[in-house]
Amino acid sequence: MLIKTMLALAAVLIFTSHVSAVEMKERSAGIEATLKVAPEKSMVDLFLKDYSKALKQIKSAKVKAAVKTPDGKTIEKELIGMEMEGVFSYMNSLDLSKKGGYIFDIAVDVDGVKRGFSFRYENR
Repeated sequence: MLIKTMLALAAVLIFTSHVSAVEMKERSAGIEATLKVAPEKSMVDLFLKDYSKALKQIKSAKVKAAVKTPDGKTIEKELIGMEMEGVFSYMNSLDLSKKGGYIFDIAVDVDGVKRGFSFRYENR
């Protein structure tokens, strides 16, 4: 039993050692946006915090992303809000397998007030 547990733990450590998510931050009109790109999971997460409310997580936004891929195509995605383990983010899947630059133009609507954020991710 101990050997099986040790092997399982080793497998988890080996698998997670190759996980490399990239985080980028930007601020606009009192809101901090953090974009987390995880190419190995084909996932994009956006975390929003309100500076006027002591960095409180924003859970009521409508979020849309226009992503320009390395081949010049633009993909539009709605980022869906979800809470996992006490952390709220807006997320969706996205194929990030192409090498090159991805430009994320993100529109955030919080209570009728619109803000825009722009991020660039380089897949090498």
